[in-house]
Amino acid sequence: MGGSQRQNEEKGTVSMTKQTTAAADLCLMVKRDVCKVFAVSEATIDRWLRSDPDFPQPRRLGPNSIRWIKSEVMAYMLSLPRVAYDDHAFDPNAAEAADEDAGAGLCGSGNH
Repeated sequence: MGGSQRQNEEKGTVSMTKQTTAAADLCLMVKRDVCKVFAVSEATIDRWLRSDPDFPQPRRLGPNSIRWIKSEVMAYMLSLPRVAYDDHAFDPNAAEAADEDAGAGLCGSGNH
């Protein structure tokens, strides 16, 4: 194999690697997948598209085909504010204990 042919093959490998990386960055999502990411209905996605200018806009692939770019959807989701949970008095174990006590009263202990 000649030196110039080897250089061309190495350049081809580099180009394919760049193309593969670019393609991986452009994963597309259908509306159903976007709904799953946010755990909402399609109607909610439609409402967000109309009312929230920051919500990622889909790309039109054809007359009846739109797709979202996954990295844009994920970036938007990660940009949403976290909710501070301030109810430190809440004890989830106390709720379970109360449920068990209430259940014992419903089933009875044989004292009818």
